[in-house]
Amino acid sequence: MKKMIISLILACGILTMSSTTLAKEEQNLYTVSIESNEWKSFQTHEEMVNACKVNPEHLKKLGSDDLLKAVLEYPLIGDIFAYDSAKDGIDQVSRYCDALAIFLKRSDAQEVITFAKKNMKSIKKQMDAPEALINISSFVLEKLNLYMEMLPGDHYTTYVGTPGGNNVEVWVFYNDLSDTTKAYLNSYYSTAYPNATFVSTSTVRYNCHSFAWYSSAVATNIYWMPNPSYYMTDGSYSQTFSVLNATKVYYYSSSHSALMYYPVDTTNSQVISKWGEGPLMIHAISYCPFSGGVTLWH
Repeated sequence: MKKMIISLILACGILTMSSTTLAKEEQNLYTVSIESNEWKSFQTHEEMVNACKVNPEHLKKLGSDDLLKAVLEYPLIGDIFAYDSAKDGIDQVSRYCDALAIFLKRSDAQEVITFAKKNMKSIKKQMDAPEALINISSFVLEKLNLYMEMLPGDHYTTYVGTPGGNNVEVWVFYNDLSDTTKAYLNSYYSTAYPNATFVSTSTVRYNCHSFAWYSSAVATNIYWMPNPSYYMTDGSYSQTFSVLNATKVYYYSSSHSALMYYPVDTTNSQVISKWGEGPLMIHAISYCPFSGGVTLWH
């Protein structure tokens, strides 16, 4: 009888401990924080992505509300702002954020987003994440909503010319980001990418392609360029295979452009680029939200 009682007590203890462990896992889905020393030690985007991995089978078991919370708490969710549109950003980030990829396939995703937008104060209180992530959560929801509804951007179209004589489509947005949005995005990227150097504020006045191929004068450049391909195909610039000769870098897997940042060396080449509607940053070629191969131009 005593043995049976002891066995029951031990079993209850194990169940209690297991429940506590599960609760802790639910609360701390991601084991690394963008504010930690471990995060600051990462030198590439790939290292960051690998540190944020969560078992997809675990994510699939979450309800859609909890899954959206996992999306908002994902340390690199701010990468969606680094691309030229909500579609590009969310499509790219969903390739390495399993929580986002799974959430987008949920039949009630739009309904959950709409509810969350109406209850942001409550959502933010429930988030187990650094302040930099909590501050951008409402803007992430806006991007998700834009993605789901495929709404057009608030801009008009005009053209600029390449040195080779071709016209390239550019956009001019009627309104820039609010000062609050700029401040929150600046803070997020400075925190999430501590080994990059902040140069200039977040804005939709210009993007990476416009900065790298049209004009690096950020005070006067007002053009957002969706596609810079003419600059690389009409003879305006030539491809090179040496960073020492290059002036521009094109990330062909992510459609991102950058300028080489001098002085250049073969072991620690840095570039300066505009991260979507986020800030202008100086960074190592592989230390940014943009993955995949690159081509060099001069």
